[in-house]
Amino acid sequence: MINVLISGINGGTGKKVYELITKTDGFNLVCGVDKAIGGDFNCPVYKTFDEVKEMVDVAIDFSDPDELSHVLEFVKENGCALAEGTTGYTKAQMQQIKKLSESSPVFISHNLSLGTSMLFRLARIAATELKNFDIEIIEYRDREKQNAPGATTLSLARDILETLGEKNKIVSGRNGKRKPGEICLHSVRGGNLAGANEILFIGEDELIQIKHESFDNLLFARGAIKAARFIAKKTAGFYTMKDFSTAEE
Repeated sequence: MINVLISGINGGTGKKVYELITKTDGFNLVCGVDKAIGGDFNCPVYKTFDEVKEMVDVAIDFSDPDELSHVLEFVKENGCALAEGTTGYTKAQMQQIKKLSESSPVFISHNLSLGTSMLFRLARIAATELKNFDIEIIEYRDREKQNAPGATTLSLARDILETLGEKNKIVSGRNGKRKPGEICLHSVRGGNLAGANEILFIGEDELIQIKHESFDNLLFARGAIKAARFIAKKTAGFYTMKDFSTAEE
């Protein structure tokens, strides 16, 4: 039995994780942490990590970048693993997470979806084979999404850039004529879209489109629970969807 804490339990995805994990064999939800107290949960919910007394094997985090230091401190002091799903971290914060992974098992993904993992893999294959094609990436998110472009889209573009090499450049939005080697990101915001990413590989007289679309945040909750099961078995290290998808095969 894996003892789990949900950080950000009162948020949109945190609630989905709660709903699903209580119905999933092999897990024991011991508590949640959220600075916004409220909701109807069949487990203790604390405002701060200092109040947590339960034994925790894995902390699942869908809170806020501002809470990262508290999350990392708790994981380090309690010797548990971390399944990190929060987005919007700075480069400095990412370095803090990687530092923690030297002593704790850390899994991190900007999008805990197996379909998105496949999107990344297909994008790398296409970028390798279609070197002379222009590349555009369109992301679709709900109207409340705070950052543009989103973390998943940026990661996707950087993954393609790494595949293609240094001659290419990531740009956000189009203003004027397209320059050679650009990977251009377009952000669409509206309604309650759960999220979608579409990659266009545009050549002479042909277009290849690769698209992943999520219909509900429950998708990310399922991914978080699979990630928690995965990371609970690992030793200290920094794990991503690449490691996870390989293990699932």
